[in-house]
Amino acid sequence: MAILDVVLAKLDVVMVILDVVLAILAVVLAILDAVMAILDVVMSISVVIMAILHVVMVILDVVMAILDAAMDILNFVMAILDVVIAILDVVMAILNAVMASLDVVMALLDVVMTIFEVLMAILEVVMVILVVIMVI
Repeated sequence: MAILDVVLAKLDVVMVILDVVLAILAVVLAILDAVMAILDVVMSISVVIMAILHVVMVILDVVMAILDAAMDILNFVMAILDVVIAILDVVMAILNAVMASLDVVMALLDVVMTIFEVLMAILEVVMVILVVIMVI
């Protein structure tokens, strides 16, 4: 019976050691559960951050679309201004042609006035000759 008591005592020691090992394993499992909870929180935070980044990307896409539309509008306005400038260039060319025509007309009028002055001088000479003939 003493041998049985020794074996039972050793089994009790083994059981205590196993209880300690189980307690340590329980602590390790609790620590692992805490780590998993922390990782879940980190994952949740990263999901929120990714959602925020997605919203920021959508906002940036909208801003880029608005800027593209503004650039298209500015290009259209620039095209209209180019057409207006071309029309003004044509008008200026027409006005320059009219001014050149008026210069030609003025030169012709100067020629006509000179011809009339020459004719008046000839008439004066004829009048003087007639006066001389009348006196003689």
